[in-house]
Amino acid sequence: MEKLSRAKQLLLYAAPFPPLVFFKIWTAGGPPPEMLLWGASAMFAYGALILVIASYWDSPSYFDWAVTAYFALISAGLLIWPHVAGPAIIRYGITGIYGVLFSAAFFPPLLGLAPFTYHYAKRITPEMFWTNPVFVRINRIMTSVWSAIFALCIILSLYPTVLTRVIVPIALILGFGLPFNLRFPGLYLKRLGLPSLANLGELLRTKETFAEAADGERKEGLPAESQSFGEAQETYPGERRAADRVIFEKRKEESMYVLALNSSPRTGNHSKTERMLDHLVSGMREAGARVEVVELRKKLVKPCMGCFSCWTKTPGKCIHLDDMTQELFPKWLEADL
Repeated sequence: MEKLSRAKQLLLYAAPFPPLVFFKIWTAGGPPPEMLLWGASAMFAYGALILVIASYWDSPSYFDWAVTAYFALISAGLLIWPHVAGPAIIRYGITGIYGVLFSAAFFPPLLGLAPFTYHYAKRITPEMFWTNPVFVRINRIMTSVWSAIFALCIILSLYPTVLTRVIVPIALILGFGLPFNLRFPGLYLKRLGLPSLANLGELLRTKETFAEAADGERKEGLPAESQSFGEAQETYPGERRAADRVIFEKRKEESMYVLALNSSPRTGNHSKTERMLDHLVSGMREAGARVEVVELRKKLVKPCMGCFSCWTKTPGKCIHLDDMTQELFPKWLEADL
């Protein structure tokens, strides 16, 4: 889906609501059925125009369809039974407006359609997450909350006062509904231990930077078997080399300190791990990093006994006086990578 400009997004967000507000205010004056018909017909024409514009730019929302259908029904009722529909609209017009909003939020999921917030969330969420269960669950929860808000507005509007028909419903929508929409996704993701929307956007921008830097060139001397295995793990050609280049070019001036641990028990041409590590270290050094290679097979590392002394008696210090505690762990703390 092509990304819309901010002006077009704001227009599509707000488009369904001006006719509802206008009709709500206008019916409060009690106009005759003939004038109601003209007003409802004009609002229906407005809704049809919004459907055309939304279809051309993106796709109509449930609110676009519901508002247009609402004014189509009102226009038909005023045209066929003006003396019955007119008084009913003047008396229950505001309730009907909240009923339209409730219908657009409540009924689509019951019919197997996507939640109404899904339409708006797709505009700020990368396409790769649109079918993610967490994304769908968040939108279902938000849609349920909005359905409850609109249902409460319907009940309040049945009592004919400005407070219950206008002030309290608007306070619910603006004071609770909109802040809930803005804050709930981030709080829900945090509760699940997932990145927030802002962090997710930063990660995706970093990935795009890697993709732009990737050139897909093969590193000479790298064994074909190792190279083909590594490339099979890449999302796009040259991802690993591009990532190294993007990261280390930013930190050349800082002379990034990297601790490279070779855990292979073999040496020389017998160790594929060592051969791959040599090429990785070479690339990092070319990028300006200060790399120290440690051969773990030459170090004395005693296994943990589970005594918990490093947690209780001697916090942060192991009882084993081996190469791990005296050499490798201090270097690991000092290393940038």
